[in-house]
Parts: sequence; structure tokens; C-alpha cells
Amino acid sequence: MRLSKHDLFQMDGEWLKKLSAELLLEVSKRLLHDVKELQGQVNQNPGNSSRPPSTKAPWEKAPDPAEGNGAPTES
Repeated sequence: MRLSKHDLFQMDGEWLKKLSAELLLEVSKRLLHDVKELQGQVNQNPGNSSRPPSTKAPWEKAPDPAEGNGAPTES
């Protein structure tokens, strides 16, 4: 189960200190599950690669505005 954005914004160090050991363990389990799930999503998406643009394949590069609209020109 994912923690909602609202849930996450309610959490801080003071809030965590007030939790019983049992509730702290439950929150930790949910956070761990969410982090693992999100990490898996990041690793599946090659668009989030950290490689520099110069090493991307030609079809991954954005069109160069200096080359016009990409349509062939008539001679």
C-alpha cells in the first residue's frame, strides 16, 4: 500500500518520536515497500537514464530547431 502525499507531509522527526514501537515498525514497512516499488519503476524507465545527451541514440535525441521542421525541402 502506498502512502499518500498527505500522509508523507504529516510525517517528520517529531511525529515519528511519538509513535509506539509497533506503529513505527508498520510505518517503516510501508515506507520500505514504497521505496522498493518506486526504485523498480525508475529502473524500468530508460528515459530516466543519467547518461549525457551526446551518448543517446539518434532516435532518442530531440529535434534540432536549426534544422527546420524536419520535413524534406523542395528543390
